[in-house]
Amino acid sequence: MPEVTFLVESPEGTGVHDAMLLVAYPNQTYRTGPTDRNGKRSFRLYRTDQEMIVLGATKGYLPLRETVVPGSAETIHLTMQPSESGRSAVLFTSATGYIPGIEGRLSPINDGSRTYVYADNIAVDGGPANPATFEIGQTLHLIDVCGMETEIRFLLVAARFSLIEYTDPRPWGS
Repeated sequence: MPEVTFLVESPEGTGVHDAMLLVAYPNQTYRTGPTDRNGKRSFRLYRTDQEMIVLGATKGYLPLRETVVPGSAETIHLTMQPSESGRSAVLFTSATGYIPGIEGRLSPINDGSRTYVYADNIAVDGGPANPATFEIGQTLHLIDVCGMETEIRFLLVAARFSLIEYTDPRPWGS
């Protein structure tokens, strides 16, 4: 299997370390892992001749979503934009995940006809109803059991993984 290195950089050319990357085949199987201190992450890929989705997420940067065909390239260059508005990104794998700073778990689902999220110990848009339905890109307000709140947007919900943008959590009412 060929090894492909993904180099994640800021617009200034500095490597983005500890960014979680997800590289997905069209059949939605995927590989994940964090970038190193130089912004690099290598994956062994069984195919490099087809379009793949690359997702990236880390604190202080906007979400990364690119479509690439690795081909014979040894290195794929990607750019993550720093956030200047307190927004960050997180990846959920294994169909569930956590927003940093928020107590509780989210389990988003895209069943082909609708998207919805089950929230464990988190109120979504003030309501107790589970699941909460949403559209991709729609802003949802979350408040957890400790009174921390944030706004999130699901940018992609696939079979077993999701890309989410969120604002820095803050105490309720602040």
